[in-house]
Amino acid sequence: MYNYIALFTGLRVEGKNVVEMERLEYAFHTFSLRNECAYEPTSDVTFASINPDAESLVGGVERMVSAVLLIDVTAVVLHSEDLRTLIDEAKGDMIEVAPGFTRSRVDLEALYDQSLETHHHEH
Repeated sequence: MYNYIALFTGLRVEGKNVVEMERLEYAFHTFSLRNECAYEPTSDVTFASINPDAESLVGGVERMVSAVLLIDVTAVVLHSEDLRTLIDEAKGDMIEVAPGFTRSRVDLEALYDQSLETHHHEH
């Protein structure tokens, strides 16, 4: 299994396009991804997959989340070790993971740590 982080635009925990974290996790669960766990401050998700190619997961993740939540989203999917490298090489408190995807160092560190934990959810 490979540990991943999915970062989203179009989802919020407050304001416009508010989502329930349980519904977001359920979306990943229905896609047969494992160890799914939403990170509430950003609405990003950590998950595990047998697929070794993060880039190939992006389209499926976007379609799946959009279908379950009925909200158009854009995603970036990173292998946890690639995220670790980005964090280690970045300067400053805000890190641009990809164009349009900037997160605080604190949030990215928390997502990385969360991606390494084992989560068991009942759906």
